[in-house]
Amino acid sequence: ATALDHACSLLHATQTQHRLTPLTFLLPTGDAIQQLRRRLGDVMGVRLLQFYNLSGAILSEAGSTVREMSDTATRRLVHALLSEAAARDELTTFRPVWEKPGFTAVLIEWLREMKTQGIPPEDIAAHTLTSGNERDRQLALLYTRYQAFVQDTDCADADGLLWLAAEALEQDPRLFTGAGPLVLLGFDQFSPVQLRILAALASRLPQLTIYSLWDAARPTDSLALSRLSRTRDALVTALAPQVELLAESNNRESPLDHLRRSLFEPASQKISDSDPPAVAAVAAPSRESEVRWALRAIKRLLLDGASAEQIALLAPHPDVYARIVSAVAEEYGIPVASETELDQSPAIAALLNLVSLSPDFPWRATFDALRSPYIQRAWLSAAQIDLLDRLTRERPVVAGREQWRFALQPLPPRPADEVAAADTDEDLGSPPLTATLPPEELAALEAGLMAFFDHLSPPDQATHHAYTIWLQEALLGLFTDEEAETAPAERPTLGLMSCCQQGAYAERDLRALGAALRGLRDLVEAAALPLPGQEALVPWQVYRTDVLEILPAVRLRSDPSHTVVRFGPLEAGRAVTVDHLFVLGLGEGEFPRPPQPDPFYTTAERTAHPLPLLRLQPADDACLWWQVLANCRLTLSLLRPRFDESGAPWLPSAYWDAVVNLFDGLQERIAEPKVGAAPGVAEAASPAELIEALASAGAVAVPPELGAAWRAILTARKVQEQRRSWAPPAAFEGVLYAADLLADLERRYGAGRAWSVSRLNRYGACPYSFFAQEGLGLEAWPDPEEGIDPRQ
Repeated sequence: ATALDHACSLLHATQTQHRLTPLTFLLPTGDAIQQLRRRLGDVMGVRLLQFYNLSGAILSEAGSTVREMSDTATRRLVHALLSEAAARDELTTFRPVWEKPGFTAVLIEWLREMKTQGIPPEDIAAHTLTSGNERDRQLALLYTRYQAFVQDTDCADADGLLWLAAEALEQDPRLFTGAGPLVLLGFDQFSPVQLRILAALASRLPQLTIYSLWDAARPTDSLALSRLSRTRDALVTALAPQVELLAESNNRESPLDHLRRSLFEPASQKISDSDPPAVAAVAAPSRESEVRWALRAIKRLLLDGASAEQIALLAPHPDVYARIVSAVAEEYGIPVASETELDQSPAIAALLNLVSLSPDFPWRATFDALRSPYIQRAWLSAAQIDLLDRLTRERPVVAGREQWRFALQPLPPRPADEVAAADTDEDLGSPPLTATLPPEELAALEAGLMAFFDHLSPPDQATHHAYTIWLQEALLGLFTDEEAETAPAERPTLGLMSCCQQGAYAERDLRALGAALRGLRDLVEAAALPLPGQEALVPWQVYRTDVLEILPAVRLRSDPSHTVVRFGPLEAGRAVTVDHLFVLGLGEGEFPRPPQPDPFYTTAERTAHPLPLLRLQPADDACLWWQVLANCRLTLSLLRPRFDESGAPWLPSAYWDAVVNLFDGLQERIAEPKVGAAPGVAEAASPAELIEALASAGAVAVPPELGAAWRAILTARKVQEQRRSWAPPAAFEGVLYAADLLADLERRYGAGRAWSVSRLNRYGACPYSFFAQEGLGLEAWPDPEEGIDPRQ
């Protein structure tokens, strides 16, 4: 907050002197850019950029023709290089795993580390000569070929663009001199390549200002300043800046201010909280209970007038909570923005299922497609689909057109003597469904199904571009301009796009489809690169594999212009200030996080490596925790699950304890909702919770909007009371009353039993169990008047 205030005053002073002076703000995240944009309003001559945007602006001014490679192109290039090395028998330790998609992702992360750390392939190759390690030899080989390809094709990945921008600035001292002052906000570390860019800009810009969080009252080796101390030292070495300590922009002495000053200080005194408390701690029985408690509190804040953009819901592992947060936020009617993977969208799940069907058409996936609300079925009616389901269960279908056809072949009528025998011998059973249907109906069903399969069957070979056009037209109903003269109504399509537009979640689904189309565009552009060993025409299976691997991993980002509650990783709180902060998942083992396994280097190898590889710094989590809490201004809510998935007690995180133990009386105020506890009427945040709370409270009436659900609850209550009573079973219990069925059952098993379908189903599941439970030698069920419940 202090940095924002000072930066805004700097902007005002600069433009007061020279109104048309351009000024550039460099920020680490999109959320930080949006917050500053809202703070500044409409101001002329101000650019808000991230480092990748800055590198693009520098290269554009330098007249560079280098094209940026998408993540999809990078992935395909790395996989092609691995394939080429395997074909040349150049892979040894990597040979068993090189084809795995996970290994491609791991290798891409290693390449990104080399780029951000400024380590060229020549240095890796030189190190290989001294180490003699076979792993290093293969990495150096792949890195060298990777760099050779991007240079020969005049391309670069995102991290390569930063490298090229640094080189362009170092080679041309006149480049980017008219950009005006540059201000950096929200960074807590810089890569070596980023420092090269800043050092080059500092020598030519009129002013370069870098704001960094700091606490001058702490020693430099404090846990809270661990990463910031290293960053400060790196900036001093690279830039030799003039350091200015800013005074706080407010004189408040709130509990959170005391927390910021006292956290991780061994001699800190207990903090007295305010009234109402500024810090809350909740030990919920499960992750869902955590989320529900947090979102109820957030909804109260919104109803009390708090701005959604000043509320953040963060977690050390947001992927674990993403689906729960999305579902509960929709139930509560709270606008929550999060970054999710595309395969979590129902519309994209339906699209990926359609892509995966041909040529095998598995039974389950086919029916998922036929019954999906996201497609238009022009070949089969709903009644035909239900009939097809019954027929293919009678003649089981696993996959393949031949099995589907066989299940729909008519059967000849059974001879009269077999029909008569079936009437007297129950083991022969009823005739199969196929034998009861006319051949014309089966033929129509087969024709419709095969037409559906034909529509989903693309050419055996085509280019990525041609396959993508087919996918857009046949599945999405998105036709190209070249064929606009043909009326779309006359061209068959599954119309997934139209179904999304007409659905209840049109905005959500169309946004997901837009991201999918961008992913397909990246795939087409990547396929146009002259990758080693790649043919222009590829089989459908190759294109399908590309789509099924690439689209699910595309990140779906919320619209930054919408005012919503932000949900994301804990790192998102470093560069953004909020009034109200909620942190989920503060259980032991989740935060601080154990180090991720390194596929290439042991911890000792990284520490002793002569090249500037990234080194694990255990105290970085503590620095992150201090930064996130320092950016919270009014209220802080800490949440954790107190039981794990097996029901065992789950201890709190050390950082949970670090905060709780600082506040006087907070340990006694920790909220511990009971397992399965429902909110009361005042705490209910959705219609379902409200009506449940009213029913539990013994309400005799509800709001008119809940009338239908209330009547259903009253009916259910009567059902339960009837079931607990001595009264005979009611009609809705599934008890059989048909006279002919009862007569047959009485002839077989004796009189006095009350039969239901579920009771008879025990025979199909296990005849021994059926006779053990029903054939106990009793002539009839006991009379209720004798004091025995016949249902026992």
